[in-house]
Amino acid sequence: MATYFIDKSGGDDTKDGLTEANAWEFSPSMPSASGVSDGTTLAAGDFVLFKRGETWREQLLPGSSGSAGNPITYSVYGTGNQPIFKNSDVVTTWVQYLATNVYSVTVTGDETSQVFEDEARLTEVTWDTNIATTAAAMSAGTWSIDIANDLLYVWATDGTDPDTHTMEVCKRTGSDIYCILLIDQSYIVVDNLALLQATKGNLRINTTVGVNISNITVKNCTIIYAGFIRSTSSPGQGLVVRNDANVNEDFPITDIVFDNNTISRIQGHGIQVRGNMEDVTISNNTVSFCGEWQKDTTGHHGITAIRITAAAPPKRITIEKNTVFNCFIGTNDNEGTGIQLDDNTEDSTIRYNLCHDNEGTGIIANSTNGTCEIYYNICYGNGGGDASNILGGLWFGGNENLNIYNNVCHNNAGSGVNFGSVASAGTINLKNNIFSENDTKEMSSVNAGSVSGLDSNNNCVYHPAGGTFMNWQGTDYNWADYLTNSSQDSSSINSNPLFVDAANNDFNLESSSPCRNRGADVGLQSDFDGRQVHQPPDIGTYEITGKLTPLRKLIYLRK
Repeated sequence: MATYFIDKSGGDDTKDGLTEANAWEFSPSMPSASGVSDGTTLAAGDFVLFKRGETWREQLLPGSSGSAGNPITYSVYGTGNQPIFKNSDVVTTWVQYLATNVYSVTVTGDETSQVFEDEARLTEVTWDTNIATTAAAMSAGTWSIDIANDLLYVWATDGTDPDTHTMEVCKRTGSDIYCILLIDQSYIVVDNLALLQATKGNLRINTTVGVNISNITVKNCTIIYAGFIRSTSSPGQGLVVRNDANVNEDFPITDIVFDNNTISRIQGHGIQVRGNMEDVTISNNTVSFCGEWQKDTTGHHGITAIRITAAAPPKRITIEKNTVFNCFIGTNDNEGTGIQLDDNTEDSTIRYNLCHDNEGTGIIANSTNGTCEIYYNICYGNGGGDASNILGGLWFGGNENLNIYNNVCHNNAGSGVNFGSVASAGTINLKNNIFSENDTKEMSSVNAGSVSGLDSNNNCVYHPAGGTFMNWQGTDYNWADYLTNSSQDSSSINSNPLFVDAANNDFNLESSSPCRNRGADVGLQSDFDGRQVHQPPDIGTYEITGKLTPLRKLIYLRK
């Protein structure tokens, strides 16, 4: 086991790399590695440490695998900002177009996806026949690309020559469109790196035919600005693990962890798990502004798990303690969800997440297999996209078995919880949830098939405007008529839950809340903040503090 030091500005690949004084410029298997670095093969248990404050415009390509208990770790040393990996190039020598604020430069390749001026991303203007018509549509802080003539045009934010700024362009091709690319490696840790300005995606994990890979952790990273592949209109993801090569149950990808990363300004999904894989944990991440540019018809999610084939869907995906906000719908007004389990994802869990202000739905579980658990999540302010696709806080359809417990859905456009038109095959337990002040309905079920296995009870429903805010099998009802026609929610309450400060998104309950001790025992042990759940539990995501446990209550009464 060895520790290697990498220093872009002060390193030398002819040295041994084993001390800070003898650091390499490039890590082994990076394209520009030379000398001793290029001739070194990393071994299980090795550490590769990049110097803080340095920037590489090289793709990091881990070439070796670690082993159980001895991963190969890519991390940091020194003080200052995270080491940066950029999938972009600095472009200079701009030429003014006529006597305008527009300047051009020659670029090679057809995949220009992002342009930055002094680290700030500029806005693309679609090329329109020729430069004269395109320039007329441009304004300060925009760019456009003439692919036929390999010319990039920019109008700087201050109208000056772009050479007075640092101009960076994402225009890589082939496989060099990711900041980090892992193919067929196992037992790898990527820790505390900044992956910025990707032509397509920031970090991708995948495998080839007949290869098992497992135990890859990406943690504490900053992942910002993923682009798209122009020639195929293919958006990039922030973090993606895909198993396109093994579409049957053999050779799954297993034991992947994405933890405590900050992911933002992503053209595609913030985090995507796709295809034949098992035991993936996505935790403690902050994901925002996904699908922001709307280059394709479908919007994109903060976090999503989806199959490639029904024969080998993702299994046992745990999505927990993440914050997801400001995901955008596409040009056909769909998607834009905070968190989604989709297309046969099996036996998976969404818990302790905060999803707010997404243009689509807060959380979706669509056509899932096995038993999926959705509990102690908070969804507020979602559904701000086009009215044709407002689904609200939670949406379910075509599932086998679902346990939906102790969620809060507040002030979403559309419904608090929506059961779609696709019939669900198994049991749906809907208990201990709060649906309050949502725009059109607190609960909506399109038809009998969508709720054929529903057991809804011990919920709190509050719609201060009154009226027909419950939809049962396609018919709108007031609360009393809903109870009569649905035979559901006999122990639920129709009352203000008395949040501490919902206007400022504090969904703790006041001590006098009617939700206190009104929940059902569903076997959960801790609330959204990790507090112990006492019996009977409170409805919602937070246990009221200062509650007496049965033993404490008995002691108190005996005093």
